[in-house]
Amino acid sequence: MTDSERARVQTVALAGALLLIGLAAQILYPFYRPIWATAPLFAVFVALIWYDFRHMILPDAFTFPLIAAGLGWTIWSGSSLPVAIAGGVIGYLLVRMINLVWQARSGMDGMGLGDGKLLAAAGTWLGAFALPTTILIGSGTALLLVVVSGGGRAPNRSKRIAFGPFIALGFWTCWVLPIVPVI
Repeated sequence: MTDSERARVQTVALAGALLLIGLAAQILYPFYRPIWATAPLFAVFVALIWYDFRHMILPDAFTFPLIAAGLGWTIWSGSSLPVAIAGGVIGYLLVRMINLVWQARSGMDGMGLGDGKLLAAAGTWLGAFALPTTILIGSGTALLLVVVSGGGRAPNRSKRIAFGPFIALGFWTCWVLPIVPVI
């Protein structure tokens, strides 16, 4: 299977998971989030997932507007703007610090800063208090995929993994399901 075909299969699988989670959330909690905010967010996530699986990068053209839209959502919904701003800053700085520690230990980048910008977007949409759950869902799913795809063997440390799609999965799950306190 070529890299392009693999990216397509991975995108369809993860987009399908997002869609199923979103549909289940609409059935269980029909008035939790407005569809006019949720549908475009889904479309952006599918584009981000595809792009990151294919190119191993999250472009600023997607992440910066997502951050701005999160702040706009916060203002429109009457949520706490300081909590949203703190969520954005904490989300970005967390990935930045992980990357700096990994660079000091290994001499190479551990995570791209696009991941930090996507986590910052999650913070602006959901607030700082939802970041631990977002990270837990994303990293747990990524770890599960690595273990399953490696057949239980130790992962190859030199192989890069697109982490943005898993951040998007955590972000989406926290957005559509009332599982954590969000702003």
